[in-house]
Amino acid sequence: MGIAEIEALIDYYARHLAGIDSHDRYDTEPPLVLIARDDIEDRWAELSTEQEQRVSRLDDVLIAKRARIAPLLPSTLSRDRRRWWWFLHEGPQVREQGHAA
Repeated sequence: MGIAEIEALIDYYARHLAGIDSHDRYDTEPPLVLIARDDIEDRWAELSTEQEQRVSRLDDVLIAKRARIAPLLPSTLSRDRRRWWWFLHEGPQVREQGHAA
């Protein structure tokens, strides 16, 4: 994946993350955000340092919005704990736990 495609993926993540606050898209945005974050994680090795920092800042926003996202998460996930964003319903500490896994 080229630099422009990775930038587009990060922009997609940012755009849908911002959309979580929209009342008319409240139920559709969280899954799009989490799937976009999965896609970014799958390509993490391709990110530049600047892109990694941008994603980290966006992850901070994701953590801050967890109260709006958590009720929409499936309760019976069998996902890798390193993909911490799927476990936001457990609290903000899941990011650190995911990094430790």
